[in-house]
Amino acid sequence: MRSPHQEWYSTKESNMPAVSHVNTWRPANGKALEMLEAMGKAKAIHERLGATVYVSQCTAGDQAGTIAYMTVFPSGTAFGQFVDALAADVEWLTFWSEVSANGSGDYVTGSLFQGLMGFDA
Repeated sequence: MRSPHQEWYSTKESNMPAVSHVNTWRPANGKALEMLEAMGKAKAIHERLGATVYVSQCTAGDQAGTIAYMTVFPSGTAFGQFVDALAADVEWLTFWSEVSANGSGDYVTGSLFQGLMGFDA
């Protein structure tokens, strides 16, 4: 049985371009290294579940100093499978519970991007 996530994304499954999920965080004062260590642990879990992960720091503009955590998937179907796996993954659920109580950073924004056909790299 397909999950709601997989069903929603399957409408364009055959040629759907990459999907990127970007969350931006602002480190709490004095806790940037702690937040980056947590992102390293999250990265290992997310990669095990099928994501490609990029972590970048904004160095100029109105979000300077924030950290962008991006998970990338080859298709919407792959993203839906990842979301379903993440929701059931004991290691992730334990990690997220612990890091959420930690307070090493503040969530700024999150966005889901879909690549546009004809603009592939």
